[in-house]
Amino acid sequence: MHLRNYPQYFVKDGERIAVYYTADARDLKAQGWKPEETKPAAKPEPEPKPEEIKVEVVADEPTGDGEPEFEFMTKPELLAYALERGVDLPNNALKAELIEACKKL
Repeated sequence: MHLRNYPQYFVKDGERIAVYYTADARDLKAQGWKPEETKPAAKPEPEPKPEEIKVEVVADEPTGDGEPEFEFMTKPELLAYALERGVDLPNNALKAELIEACKKL
C-alpha cells in the first residue's frame, strides 16, 4: 500500500532514502532509519489590500477657464449640455463635432 504523502524520506548516518510504500517504511524503521523531519510549509502572509479610493468624476465641472471639460464627456452628456443651452444637435454627429459645437456655445 502506498504511503499517504509520498515519497517520504528516511535518514540514517547521512544517507537519505525515498520511500513510497508502507511496508518499506516499516522495514526501514525496524533497521534504525528515522523519518526525515519536515517542517510544514509556511503560509504566505496575505498581501495587504489597497484602500478603496472612490473618485467622483463630474464632467460638467468647469476648469480654470470656466469651461467644462468636453473631451471627457460622453456623447449623451454633450447632447444634453447643448440641449440645456437651447441647441438641438443631431444624434448621429461625431463626438468631435459635438465637442466643437459645445465649445462654441
